[in-house]
Amino acid sequence: MVTYNAFDNVGNNMSFSIAVLDDNDDGMVMTGIYTRENSYIYAKPIKKSQPVDKELSTEEKEALTKALTRG
Repeated sequence: MVTYNAFDNVGNNMSFSIAVLDDNDDGMVMTGIYTRENSYIYAKPIKKSQPVDKELSTEEKEALTKALTRG
């Protein structure tokens, strides 16, 4: 899991990206974006350690790399 500030005016690393994979490196990356007014959650599919039909953000790539290295 990676926590971060999605926007400059929001502190405390309230946004996150987390990768959840099985033994075949299939799964998803889930991202929660926090703003002062709302929160949004997105999920992107992963197949054989690669995103399917969606580009990953920098934070999502970092979460996926951590999951793939089991760290």
